[in-house]
Amino acid sequence: MKTVGVVGFGVMGALIGLNVAMSGYRVVFKELNDDLVKSMYEKGILKPLSKQVAKGKMTQEVLGVRFGIMWVQNAAGLGTCFHAGNSMVEYLGDSDVGYPQVPESLKAKFEAGELWDIENGEVLADEAAGSQVKDRLLGAIFAISTHLIEKEVVSFKDLELGIKTSLAWPKGPFEMMNDLGMEEVTRLVKVAVAAGDFKLPRKFAVGDLTPWEL
Repeated sequence: MKTVGVVGFGVMGALIGLNVAMSGYRVVFKELNDDLVKSMYEKGILKPLSKQVAKGKMTQEVLGVRFGIMWVQNAAGLGTCFHAGNSMVEYLGDSDVGYPQVPESLKAKFEAGELWDIENGEVLADEAAGSQVKDRLLGAIFAISTHLIEKEVVSFKDLELGIKTSLAWPKGPFEMMNDLGMEEVTRLVKVAVAAGDFKLPRKFAVGDLTPWEL
């Protein structure tokens, strides 16, 4: 069994480590604050998972944990997400990568001191609207992943492994793109670009439909 080290057992460290463990890795945390370790273990792992077990959404034996984007935002703190988003807009907004503006809904939640209501929030029943959300979200994921490779920020292998282990996704973005087919991926990326999320990566701008070599 391979071992993954996580520096810091704060909110994000605890969530990342939990998902890495659920992906089959042995996890070792490094944290200097013993009180933080005790607090985060009880608050960030035992408590939320116990709620899911009590509601029958998962069993005590098999905790099929998968953290979605809104759950991660709640765990990190909406203030952190709001300020980080604004910083990224300032840093990348006018670049050839681009970055989406911070949503007003996130700003409103942050200023009100609220979290996203994941457990009891309204579920979108409009299938057409749901499809639009899915297309834009996938397009944004594929666009930024491609930018990261084209800018040589990270390797294919590291990005695939990092996303699959930290977020417990069954597939990384490049494997997902290959499975969908590059014509469909190009359409999805252009949906996100048209919405102003990111600029069009070079691969899609030149019409390169070659699958990723993983």
